[in-house]
Amino acid sequence: MIQTLIQKALFHIGTTGLKAGKFSCSPRLILMGKQNITGISDTIGNIPRRQAFAGYALLNISIRDNSTKQFSVFADITNALNRYYRSLGFNMDLNKKVTEVFYGQHEDAIGVMGGFNFNF
Repeated sequence: MIQTLIQKALFHIGTTGLKAGKFSCSPRLILMGKQNITGISDTIGNIPRRQAFAGYALLNISIRDNSTKQFSVFADITNALNRYYRSLGFNMDLNKKVTEVFYGQHEDAIGVMGGFNFNF
């Protein structure tokens, strides 16, 4: 028997296009509940105690300044609060830091991507 529920709660909360003049902003919040590692039973029926990582919250923000009708500048910020978080993989054991599967995959730190649009 394999218990596959990784997290009980995952919420995406956000809005698109909060505007103030020519400036717009779209914040999005991701709330992840506690992540559980899969429990696997053997032929005797013993189920190891499930291990877990704490949940996390990520804030992603998109901003745009429409300077003119032809020109705009934008930026997308992922993990804007620079949260340290990890995600789980199948058959991971948090009691062993060196395993064939990672001890929680480290996820991306803050990232910023930007650019400009020019319409002819």
